[in-house]
Amino acid sequence: MNPNQKRHHRREMKDREDHKILAQYRELKELNKVLRDAPKIPLDNPFQRGWKRRFVLTDQAKRRPDAAKLTELLPCIARPQLCRDADFRRNIRDLRPPFRRDEDLHTLHEFHPTEAIRLITPLRHISYFEQPGHFPVAGIDGLLHLIRRKWNGRLTFRHPHLLTHQIEPNIITHLPVHYPEV
Repeated sequence: MNPNQKRHHRREMKDREDHKILAQYRELKELNKVLRDAPKIPLDNPFQRGWKRRFVLTDQAKRRPDAAKLTELLPCIARPQLCRDADFRRNIRDLRPPFRRDEDLHTLHEFHPTEAIRLITPLRHISYFEQPGHFPVAGIDGLLHLIRRKWNGRLTFRHPHLLTHQIEPNIITHLPVHYPEV
């Protein structure tokens, strides 16, 4: 075999492997869609599975002149979070017991600039976010500038002190039927 034939043969093998991987990925997506769209049945006895934490505006935030904007932003930056522990902390193994419980498991949602365009609605609220180092985003133009520069950092909410969290039990009332035909 000459070098061109070897190269062509290797390329064909690589293409076949790529096609197999893509086929497996498509099959996985279809299976996940079936699981996600499975019918849900109500339970006779609801049960608790962990805890749910929701972020809400503090009284100070509700009295601000821009309270309506903050209320509008709340679903974007403070999604409900689930955890098995009621204190939402992670066990960190020290070299020896007892374990330290000092790292917060979930924080407010951080955005990549391209994700911000999709999720922060309306986009005029972008001034409520900052880059690491406490640099506020300079409006929509500043966000577009970050995207054009291919900046790969995260945008964080500038006023986390205006939010507090409520922890409540996560009650499961419906479960999906994964195999409805069985």
